[in-house]
Amino acid sequence: MLAQGLNGLLGQSALMVGLAASVFGAMGLAVATLQRDKRLLRLIPAYGWISLIAAIAAVVVMERALITRDWSLRYVQEVGSPDTPALFNFTALWSALEGSILLWLLLLAVYTAIVMRRYRARIDDPLVAWAMVTMLVVTAFFFFLALGPTDAFAAAPTPPNFDRCCGGPNPLLQNHVLVLFHPPILYLGYVGFT
Repeated sequence: MLAQGLNGLLGQSALMVGLAASVFGAMGLAVATLQRDKRLLRLIPAYGWISLIAAIAAVVVMERALITRDWSLRYVQEVGSPDTPALFNFTALWSALEGSILLWLLLLAVYTAIVMRRYRARIDDPLVAWAMVTMLVVTAFFFFLALGPTDAFAAAPTPPNFDRCCGGPNPLLQNHVLVLFHPPILYLGYVGFT
């Protein structure tokens, strides 16, 4: 379902840009590596940066939707609550599958951009180039997941009924400040090994 409202439109647009950048970056890098085209190899890291900017934009838009309680998004209806303080609405991003995929995607895009920046001088080395292709393919896969099966920006089918929905984040994530650190730090390790 296509998103309705500004947050949904901006979030899905950012994810589409990130998916396109990751796919074109992976394909371009693979072709440039196979053809040993050094000029094209030097252009490819820009796709990693575009993917990173798109992932940041998607997460910022979702955080904005959670904090401002944009009930037009299904994910906000599922994990948001009119009674939850802003701090815990912020952590609601990673309290369900759709938001966790966005967080995973953000960290993956950060790692990809760091690797591309760190090894930009060695991009003509086939080992480095194929490692970057792999990272871009994995990033593209997560952009695909965030757009399709786990679409956090999907429009809510109906306006919220506060008697039946909007119970807030997972109960384990509602009352302790450590929820700010535990999932992101855990994901840093998981994604770092990707």
